Amino acid sequence: MSMKPSIMIQVCKLTVFFLFISFSAKSVSFAEIVFEEPNDDESKAFQSAMTEVNVYSESECEVAYSDYCSSVVPESVTNSKAYTESFGAFDGYETGYYIGGNGILNPKINTISNSFSFETRYVSKTVADGVWKIEGSLMFYESYDPIPSPFHLKLHGFWSEFSGNLCMVGTGSAYSKQANLLTPAAVFRLRNLRNSSNITTLITGTLESLSSSDGVYYFEPISVVMFPLLNYEYTFDFREFTHQFSGERDGLKYLAFNELPSRRFCSMIMGHVNEFKLQYTRDCSSGKQTCLPFVRLNGYLPHFLSFSSIRCSEVERKIRVLIEFRNTSHVGKYPSFNPNTTLIGEGTWDDRENQLFVLVCRFLDIGESWSNAHVGDCTTRLSFRFPAILSIRETSSAMGQIWTTKTANDSGYFDRTTFRSTGNHMVGVPGLKYEYTEFNRVKNLCLRKEQLLRNKGQSYPSGHSTDMKFDMLVKSSENKHGWGSADPLAIGDQLYKPYLFLMDLPGTMLERAVPARLMNVSYEVSITLQTPIDAANGVYVSYIEEKVEITAEGIYDSDTGKLCMVGCRKLGFDNQVFENASVDCEILLNFEFSPLKPNQIGGYITGSIESTRKSSDLLKFDRLEVYSAIYKTDQRKSSIWTMDHKSTTTMKPCAQTSNTGTWFRRTMVD
Repeated sequence: MSMKPSIMIQVCKLTVFFLFISFSAKSVSFAEIVFEEPNDDESKAFQSAMTEVNVYSESECEVAYSDYCSSVVPESVTNSKAYTESFGAFDGYETGYYIGGNGILNPKINTISNSFSFETRYVSKTVADGVWKIEGSLMFYESYDPIPSPFHLKLHGFWSEFSGNLCMVGTGSAYSKQANLLTPAAVFRLRNLRNSSNITTLITGTLESLSSSDGVYYFEPISVVMFPLLNYEYTFDFREFTHQFSGERDGLKYLAFNELPSRRFCSMIMGHVNEFKLQYTRDCSSGKQTCLPFVRLNGYLPHFLSFSSIRCSEVERKIRVLIEFRNTSHVGKYPSFNPNTTLIGEGTWDDRENQLFVLVCRFLDIGESWSNAHVGDCTTRLSFRFPAILSIRETSSAMGQIWTTKTANDSGYFDRTTFRSTGNHMVGVPGLKYEYTEFNRVKNLCLRKEQLLRNKGQSYPSGHSTDMKFDMLVKSSENKHGWGSADPLAIGDQLYKPYLFLMDLPGTMLERAVPARLMNVSYEVSITLQTPIDAANGVYVSYIEEKVEITAEGIYDSDTGKLCMVGCRKLGFDNQVFENASVDCEILLNFEFSPLKPNQIGGYITGSIESTRKSSDLLKFDRLEVYSAIYKTDQRKSSIWTMDHKSTTTMKPCAQTSNTGTWFRRTMVD
């Protein structure tokens, strides 16, 4: 018969209590210990000592399994000395997500991370049929320590492969809000952990404190969800759903699988492009239509969609993936999870359509606790593809759509929404082309201004130099100031890649109807503008910030250092796309590189970005003056931001960094 944990802890306390008394300067008898009234100083010293004793006692005295888990999985004994580190659908190292834990962990799920890991070091079969003895540890990656440190627990218990239940007990260490070291005891329970899993399998569980609610080691219950890696069975037969993706045939050309940068399916899908910018129609933005499979985030449409792979099959070209909607670009080393804004799906590559098709399900019955959470409502569809031709109006290297098979009258219906990659990640792909389309505009606005005579004795950056990529500071007559970057997309017949890793592109490009010294170029220009709105003692303390994104193409003259382009800027707010009027292509960009001089490590770039529209046009914007300083790459110098402070004043945001370690996401690849 096992001893009750409360009794066992008291025995530990009593043992150390007598040790404490034996080392006391005052010699006392047992009778004196019971009946003598201590003075105030002795009482405080005694309580302080016993507090330290409690910390020692609860961490060192093992919690009895039968007191908390016998009704979940009966205790048994092992029948062999052999052991392993995996069991059921669990590998030796699994990851999951949590909510709760106030007192030790941050209970919110919108923090940097709400992830944890479960590692087993001992798994052995017992004499009871289908029951396994398990020893392992839990690690939660968020705590109240100024430099986040993990909440770590060592656990032991049993798992039943028939019921799918796991129950473990043990002790751990963590820091309180006051940065005090705690050693709490806890019980860990998981449900639905079986030998195999599929798309609807969601392992849920709890970690509960064994201390009383007013105890120093108490923490609120922690709810967890996990996605097992082993023995996963792909659920959907995509041949039955092909017709639901037939509407995606838009007649455009997309890269075939054998044209992608990585010939390995999992490497391409999991690691190449996993974050996209959502783009909504006007009706979505105004609230007239529902364009999400869930309610808005804090009343706003999310800006980004990201993929996070759970499992990938190289042979079958199938993937199990989490699809997350968020308001900010993914940051931090630790992943986070919010089932209210995350979907789960299975995808497969279709060689005929050159697209990834994904059948998507929702997390249901999500509340303050995740105990009753499950996966269902698999009526959402997602497609994902890689355009084979880039242009001034289409620079995304990957794009897709998400929609539902429900009708407009069904509950949960939402309109089709587009998403695009946030940049060009496909440089170096032989099948990828850039198509110049604005030759007439370039001829009218740029070539007529070109100097026909060379600047004798002057040397300028080569069109293939990494100096063609530069950062900038900008200002306007409206007292707007900002910063940005100009990144080459294509230089002549080559897609530009940093550090001069260039890949020749097949096919014909823009006809060379200009002298050989002129090069066709394409750029992506991104600018952040700040408009001051509040001044205190002549110093602006508040700003309205706006993003300006321009795609441009034109001519660079390596004999004069002049770069002239026409551009298109995206309209609307950060994540709005208006039908048939999504871009303003009446923009002229002019930049001039200073000549390179012997024994000089750098030079300046000046220029302008202006609208060619009439003053009465609502899309007309004030001319932006551009300043930059570059350093020659052959001097192994990098671009810097610099500017004459007499011209403008900029604010330098503070940056805070911390060494929090690295989170390694485990993904199963067949």
